[in-house]
Amino acid sequence: MIVLENTNKGYQYNLTGQLKKDFDNGLYVQAAYTYTQAKDVTSNPGEIAADAYQRNPVVGNANNPQLAYSDFGLRHRVIGAAGKRFAYADDRLATTISFFFEAAQGNRFSYTYAGDLNRDGIPGNDLLFVPANRDQINLVDIRDQSGNVLVTAAQQWEQLNAYINQDDYLSDRRGGYTARNGAISPWYTQLDARVLQDFSVKTGERKHTLQLSLDVQNLGNLLNSDWGVRRVYANNRFIETSYLPAAPTRLLTSSVAATKPLSTTPT
Repeated sequence: MIVLENTNKGYQYNLTGQLKKDFDNGLYVQAAYTYTQAKDVTSNPGEIAADAYQRNPVVGNANNPQLAYSDFGLRHRVIGAAGKRFAYADDRLATTISFFFEAAQGNRFSYTYAGDLNRDGIPGNDLLFVPANRDQINLVDIRDQSGNVLVTAAQQWEQLNAYINQDDYLSDRRGGYTARNGAISPWYTQLDARVLQDFSVKTGERKHTLQLSLDVQNLGNLLNSDWGVRRVYANNRFIETSYLPAAPTRLLTSSVAATKPLSTTPT
């Protein structure tokens, strides 16, 4: 049985500043910046009680979740918009062209182990310990079914150490555990465009208008494949855990997962 209780831990606040201006010639511009800070003990990552309990990354005891960053809320977000209406043919026709721009810090995510590190029956929810040196992790050779060594423990450490070095967040966490939602995806930008076409007919004192719209989402990426790209993590569980069968309650070894290249920058 799973029992969920309320808590007074956690908070969220937003600060927003905005500038906008409408001109007499039909031009309008606006820009805004929002700062968000949100922390909780769980972001309720599931549809049922079991999911909310099991999918919450923790260090040690899942019954004692710690205050950490929430799943929700971009810390920094900048938006801008501009548009202008062009009327012609005695105002029977009008074209409006507008743009919307967004730049924001990426989503938060957690680095966890692949497997069940603390043997509580919940795989994938144990936050990662980032070794400061080779002595703080017990790696074993990765072998095939015939016992042939595929990747030695020394090679795994070289790969793991290089991976940690190229990641600013993991580098800062050496000698300690990662935090829930402590890592952040890179900034992203997106430019959207909209074209509105008005067709107006006046009958008596009433004016009837038919409006057609064309929306282009991520216009920048349409123009250049390097623009408007949003990077997200592909693998946040790159260390697998293993145990000796005779000692199921004690962690003895761990190995760097061979299924993902460690030289690749996390996205």
